Amino acid sequence: MRPSLCLGGLLLFASVACHESQTPFQIAKDRVAANDTAGAMVVLKSALAAQTIDLDGELMLAELQRRAGDASGAIMALRATIERHPNDPRSLVMLGRVYGESGQRAMALDALQQARAKGAPDNLVALDLGTALAQSERLDEARAEFERARKAGLDAHVVDYNLGLLDVQSGAAAEAVRHFEASHAGKSDWAPARRELARALLLHSPQDKQVAERALDLLVEKLELFKEDWRAQEAIGDAWMVVGDLDAAEQAYVEALRAGQNPKSVEERYRVAKLRQQERDQASK
Repeated sequence: MRPSLCLGGLLLFASVACHESQTPFQIAKDRVAANDTAGAMVVLKSALAAQTIDLDGELMLAELQRRAGDASGAIMALRATIERHPNDPRSLVMLGRVYGESGQRAMALDALQQARAKGAPDNLVALDLGTALAQSERLDEARAEFERARKAGLDAHVVDYNLGLLDVQSGAAAEAVRHFEASHAGKSDWAPARRELARALLLHSPQDKQVAERALDLLVEKLELFKEDWRAQEAIGDAWMVVGDLDAAEQAYVEALRAGQNPKSVEERYRVAKLRQQERDQASK
């Protein structure tokens, strides 16, 4: 439920003062800044093998592995880091995030709860812990964590987005619309908020043409953001169905099928659109 942290922010890493001789962490940071991620990983792996790496370097290496799609490598590295630095909660937060992204939800929740027990501040752990709790159907606890994230100063549009997802999960469509409206207002060009606001509007008022037109405005106005987003394309198809443009709906569902590798929900919608087209064509003969 949370967007990935950008390496530019590196919120998990403490800043390191410049010294006359750079540490491996500093050298790796410079290489990341120069878009040389592979070179940064070489520096950090060499330092790890030589036992000249500090905690920040270990965390950066795990983050780079995570970003490269090497979840197992990141998990192994983080477990080793936790053994070497048992009292620092940052590695547990990152471990929980990697577990969560890998679908290991129970392991993610356990790691994040350990991080909280070790004193991880809310601005570091609350959003991830809320996500893990939501995935475990512990919705009230998840909501409390998202509100803790807000009080800790995390971006309001991100917090509102996560609360909206929680509303959808709990079946509160009107509340979902309210939270996604707030998220969209906070950052109007953020694709996830646009998509989920459109989907929540259609969920809350599934047969309202004006609502469907608003959903289309949200998605089609920034269509370049959603070319490979099957859920957004599915919502576009749903909105066109309400408006009554079956050809446009079919085309949107085709795009959703392509981008999502034939998700079942889209297959069903596509069949409905084709059936209505056939009925329309028969009626016009």
